[in-house]
Amino acid sequence: MTEEAVRISRELHARFPDNVGLHSNLALALLIGGDLGEAQAVAEAAHQREPADAITKNLLRYIQDVRAGRKPRPTRLPGA
Repeated sequence: MTEEAVRISRELHARFPDNVGLHSNLALALLIGGDLGEAQAVAEAAHQREPADAITKNLLRYIQDVRAGRKPRPTRLPGA
């Protein structure tokens, strides 16, 4: 299921490259899938495009916390 979420998120990101929300969705899918490096890179790109976006800012901080071992990596979306 995670692989499908990453695939769909990549497709949407490619179709709508200026949509910061889709950048963040891809970063979240990558985080859940365990690709922390790419998740951070995608989240950083989204944050650069839209620095005031609170969701992206929080997601980037969360990814950094997971990479630093301060928080556990999520393995699914809440409620999924």
